[in-house]
Order: sequence, then C-alpha cells, then structure tokens
Amino acid sequence: MIELKEYFLQSLCHIQGNKSEVFTDCITLGGRIARLTTYSNNLRDVFFPSLMHLKIQDSEQADMQLYYVSDQDLEYPLLAPNWGNVEFNAQGYAAELDQEDIGVYFQPWLRQIFLYSYTDKIGIYWVKDVEEIPWWEPTFSFRAIFHMWTRDTYLQLMHAGAIASNDRKAFLFPAQSGSGKSTTTCTLFEEGYHYLGDDYIL
Repeated sequence: MIELKEYFLQSLCHIQGNKSEVFTDCITLGGRIARLTTYSNNLRDVFFPSLMHLKIQDSEQADMQLYYVSDQDLEYPLLAPNWGNVEFNAQGYAAELDQEDIGVYFQPWLRQIFLYSYTDKIGIYWVKDVEEIPWWEPTFSFRAIFHMWTRDTYLQLMHAGAIASNDRKAFLFPAQSGSGKSTTTCTLFEEGYHYLGDDYIL
C-alpha cells in the first residue's frame, strides 16, 4: 500500500510540473493568507465565487498554498491512490491511516480527493472531472482542507450561523443541517442584525 507522504509528494510534483496556464488567487482567513492555484478557468469559475469576498492582492508570503486540479487540465491523469483495503467513513476519514503528517479526506464514490501536508502547509484538491463536482462542494470551497489547515491554529471552522448586533455583540448558532441556522440568521438580518454567515463560520 502506498504511503500517504509518498502519494502526496508524487501528486504535488505532477501538479507543479504542469505546463498549462496558471490562475492564482489569494484570500485571507482569520488574518492568515491562503494562495489558491489552478490550471483550469472552469474549476475557478466553480469554486472561487464562495471565496470571492475574501480575495486580497496576490501575495508570495502566503501561510498556506492550495492547488486544485482536474484530470482534464493536466497533461496526464493524476496517479490513482492505492489505499489497499482501507475503509473510509461517510465523512471521508480513515482512522487506520497515519494522518499526523499528511491529512486525507476521500470519498471513493465521488472521485475527489483532499490532501494536506501539515508540515509544508500545502493542500491539494483533485477531482476526476469538473462535471462530477458535488453541488455542495462549491458552497464553501475546500472546507476539508481549511479544516486541516486550521488544526494547528487558534482558529476553528464550525458548522454554524452567526450574526452581530449594533453594540458589537456576536451570536453563534452551531447546529446540524436542517435545524434552522440559515432561517434564524436571515430572519435576524431582516430585523437589523449584521449577517456574518449561515453555514460555516471561522
């Protein structure tokens, strides 16, 4: 069975060696800078709208680098992972894999992979085909990688809604899907509160 570190490095070398046109954006999350790179304007059109409000000027001094690719935009397909008989749960996590250095989130039935190097602070998102991206992924693009990135910081991503009042108090509503976070947040927004988010909050 291929080691996660080896697979990550092979994938990274493959991606960085691509000769196609490069599209790069920088965003800020919690005072930290993430640099997002793709070779596909199609992928960028799918994933970047949910992050557009976080965009800043391009910066070489990023705290994290993220590459997002599809096989359509690489000179030849990314090497398929050889996980052996490893079982991933419904969330895409496999407890039997050592993920201390390289984190992985993988749902085989979706043909997409999230990889993250905790040491190098480099993330990789791969999908077989742009047309196969699940509808929910672009609602908060690369959330699995951002979860892994913030593991070693004081920041934490939460599935929640949040609003703020004029007297600078904020209210957080963590809850399961379908419990009314968005309804509560939007209702309070209509009543004069400031909207901070209704799905994932940093």
